[in-house]
Amino acid sequence: METTKTWYERFPARVTEFFSSWTFLAGLNFVMGIYVEYNNLAIHPFDVFPYELLNLILGWLMADMTILILIATRAGARADAKQALYTLDVMESVLSVLKTLRDMQDREADRDKILHSTISEIHALIRDRRIP
Repeated sequence: METTKTWYERFPARVTEFFSSWTFLAGLNFVMGIYVEYNNLAIHPFDVFPYELLNLILGWLMADMTILILIATRAGARADAKQALYTLDVMESVLSVLKTLRDMQDREADRDKILHSTISEIHALIRDRRIP
Protein backbone atom coordinates (compact mmCIF):
# COMPACT_ATOMS: atom_id res chain seq x y z
CA MET A 1 0.00 0.00 0.00
CA GLU A 2 1.78 3.08 -1.28
CA THR A 3 0.43 6.41 -0.05
CA THR A 4 1.78 9.88 -0.59
CA LYS A 5 1.94 11.89 2.60
CA THR A 6 1.35 15.62 2.60
CA TRP A 7 3.80 18.15 4.00
CA TYR A 8 1.51 18.50 7.03
CA GLU A 9 1.78 14.76 7.70
CA ARG A 10 5.56 14.54 7.18
CA PHE A 11 6.61 17.66 9.13
CA PRO A 12 5.73 16.56 12.71
CA ALA A 13 7.42 13.20 12.21
CA ARG A 14 10.62 14.84 10.93
CA VAL A 15 10.66 17.42 13.73
CA THR A 16 10.04 14.72 16.34
CA GLU A 17 12.83 12.64 14.81
CA PHE A 18 15.20 15.63 15.03
CA PHE A 19 14.23 16.48 18.64
CA SER A 20 14.84 12.87 19.68
CA SER A 21 18.32 12.71 18.12
CA TRP A 22 21.75 12.75 19.73
CA THR A 23 22.60 15.74 17.53
CA PHE A 24 19.81 17.81 19.08
CA LEU A 25 20.75 16.73 22.61
CA ALA A 26 24.42 17.60 22.10
CA GLY A 27 23.55 20.91 20.40
CA LEU A 28 21.10 21.92 23.13
CA ASN A 29 23.61 21.14 25.88
CA PHE A 30 26.32 23.06 24.01
CA VAL A 31 24.10 26.14 23.57
CA MET A 32 22.97 25.99 27.21
CA GLY A 33 26.58 25.73 28.38
CA ILE A 34 27.59 28.77 26.29
CA TYR A 35 24.52 30.66 27.54
CA VAL A 36 25.25 29.95 31.22
CA GLU A 37 28.99 30.63 30.91
CA TYR A 38 28.41 33.89 29.06
CA ASN A 39 25.96 35.10 31.71
CA ASN A 40 28.34 34.04 34.53
CA LEU A 41 31.43 35.66 33.03
CA ALA A 42 29.99 38.73 31.27
CA ILE A 43 30.35 42.20 32.75
CA HIS A 44 26.74 42.99 31.80
CA PRO A 45 24.86 39.65 31.64
CA PHE A 46 21.40 39.71 30.10
CA ASP A 47 20.10 36.78 32.22
CA VAL A 48 21.56 36.37 35.71
CA PHE A 49 21.23 33.34 37.96
CA PRO A 50 18.60 31.65 38.32
CA TYR A 51 18.39 32.19 34.52
CA GLU A 52 14.69 33.03 34.26
CA LEU A 53 14.91 33.74 30.51
CA LEU A 54 16.62 30.38 29.92
CA ASN A 55 13.89 28.63 31.95
CA LEU A 56 11.22 30.39 29.88
CA ILE A 57 12.89 29.37 26.61
CA LEU A 58 13.33 25.75 27.74
CA GLY A 59 9.71 25.58 28.96
CA TRP A 60 8.53 26.90 25.60
CA LEU A 61 10.71 24.38 23.77
CA MET A 62 9.36 21.50 25.86
CA ALA A 63 5.75 22.59 25.26
CA ASP A 64 6.37 22.77 21.51
CA MET A 65 8.07 19.37 21.49
CA THR A 66 5.20 17.83 23.44
CA ILE A 67 2.65 19.16 20.97
CA LEU A 68 4.72 17.99 17.99
CA ILE A 69 5.08 14.53 19.51
CA LEU A 70 1.30 14.35 19.98
CA ILE A 71 0.71 15.48 16.38
CA ALA A 72 3.19 12.89 15.10
CA THR A 73 1.50 10.23 17.23
CA ARG A 74 -1.90 11.11 15.79
CA ALA A 75 -0.49 11.02 12.26
CA GLY A 76 1.02 7.61 13.00
CA ALA A 77 -2.30 6.36 14.37
CA ARG A 78 -4.08 7.55 11.21
CA ALA A 79 -1.50 5.75 9.06
CA ASP A 80 -1.95 2.60 11.16
CA ALA A 81 -5.73 2.82 10.74
CA LYS A 82 -5.36 3.16 6.96
CA GLN A 83 -3.04 0.16 6.90
CA ALA A 84 -5.49 -1.85 9.03
CA LEU A 85 -8.36 -1.02 6.65
CA TYR A 86 -6.24 -2.00 3.66
CA THR A 87 -5.29 -5.27 5.37
CA LEU A 88 -8.96 -5.92 6.15
CA ASP A 89 -9.88 -5.38 2.48
CA VAL A 90 -7.14 -7.77 1.37
CA MET A 91 -8.23 -10.39 3.91
CA GLU A 92 -11.87 -10.09 2.78
CA SER A 93 -10.72 -10.62 -0.82
CA VAL A 94 -8.67 -13.66 0.19
CA LEU A 95 -11.61 -15.09 2.12
CA SER A 96 -13.86 -14.57 -0.91
CA VAL A 97 -11.39 -16.43 -3.13
CA LEU A 98 -11.08 -19.24 -0.57
CA LYS A 99 -14.88 -19.54 -0.38
CA THR A 100 -15.06 -19.76 -4.17
CA LEU A 101 -12.35 -22.44 -4.20
CA ARG A 102 -14.16 -24.39 -1.47
CA ASP A 103 -17.41 -24.21 -3.46
CA MET A 104 -15.58 -25.44 -6.55
CA GLN A 105 -14.06 -28.26 -4.54
CA ASP A 106 -17.50 -29.19 -3.17
CA ARG A 107 -18.97 -29.24 -6.69
CA GLU A 108 -16.04 -31.36 -7.88
CA ALA A 109 -16.60 -33.76 -4.97
CA ASP A 110 -20.31 -34.01 -5.90
CA ARG A 111 -19.31 -34.68 -9.52
CA ASP A 112 -16.87 -37.35 -8.35
CA LYS A 113 -19.62 -39.01 -6.27
CA ILE A 114 -21.98 -39.03 -9.27
CA LEU A 115 -19.21 -40.37 -11.53
CA HIS A 116 -18.28 -43.04 -8.97
CA SER A 117 -21.94 -44.01 -8.60
CA THR A 118 -22.36 -44.24 -12.39
CA ILE A 119 -19.22 -46.35 -12.75
CA SER A 120 -20.46 -48.63 -9.95
CA GLU A 121 -23.80 -49.05 -11.74
CA ILE A 122 -22.01 -49.87 -15.01
CA HIS A 123 -19.85 -52.45 -13.21
CA ALA A 124 -22.96 -53.94 -11.62
CA LEU A 125 -24.67 -54.14 -15.03
CA ILE A 126 -21.61 -55.78 -16.56
CA ARG A 127 -21.37 -58.23 -13.69
CA ASP A 128 -25.03 -59.10 -13.99
CA ARG A 129 -24.66 -59.23 -17.76
CA ARG A 130 -27.66 -57.13 -18.32
CA ILE A 131 -25.99 -55.26 -21.13
CA PRO A 132 -27.10 -56.75 -24.48
